Amino acid sequence: VCVLDEDFRIRYVSPLLATVLGVESTACGSLLDLVHPVDHNLVAAARTMADGCDHPDGIWGVWNLRRPDGTRVLVEVHLRDLRRDRLVRGFVVTMRDMTERREHEQERIRQALENRGAWQNRQSVMNRFR
Repeated sequence: VCVLDEDFRIRYVSPLLATVLGVESTACGSLLDLVHPVDHNLVAAARTMADGCDHPDGIWGVWNLRRPDGTRVLVEVHLRDLRRDRLVRGFVVTMRDMTERREHEQERIRQALENRGAWQNRQSVMNRFR
């Protein structure tokens, strides 16, 4: 969980985020410091949509966060505009790590494809022309 101000600067970060990212602390100034550069446009789009969104469920999406070693953590993101809430007065971003689930799904797809005749034919042709 993160709480952001109007400019998407981080005011609060849950300690669990440091564990997910594999860092000592998540001392950073902006949400863009956490998000992988490939998804910076998604953050900008979410910011734009959050300004005009009165939907109580907020905005959902999937972003890649960046670890210090360059690897990515795939997270499901829920962004709610609670700037009018007198206790929060900011955007609340809730993230859920989806990395293992996505890897498991990809492995199941790969296994399903390997068991099909077309995949076996493709592998046979690829081995023949090496």
